[in-house]
Amino acid sequence: MAMTRQFISEQRLLAKINAKLASDSVCGDCTVSSLMRVESDQTGCNWSVAAISGPFNCGAAGSSRADKVIETFKALYNFAD
Repeated sequence: MAMTRQFISEQRLLAKINAKLASDSVCGDCTVSSLMRVESDQTGCNWSVAAISGPFNCGAAGSSRADKVIETFKALYNFAD
C-alpha cells in the first residue's frame, strides 16, 4: 500500500530538503536551489529537483547521499494541484 503524500508548497519543501542536507555530514554543502512540477512518476511523485549546487556538484559520495535525502522527501510530499 502506497503511503499518502502530504501536500506542500515549493518554498516549504525546498526549506525542508535544504535543512536536512545542511544537517548531513557528507552532503552538508549541497543546496537544492529549485524544484519543478513534473508529470507524476511511477510512484506518484509530481516534482523533481531542477537544480542542486555544491562543491564539485556535491562530490560522488555526497551526491548519492543527497539523492537519498531527496528520494525520502519524494516519498513524503507532493505539490498541491
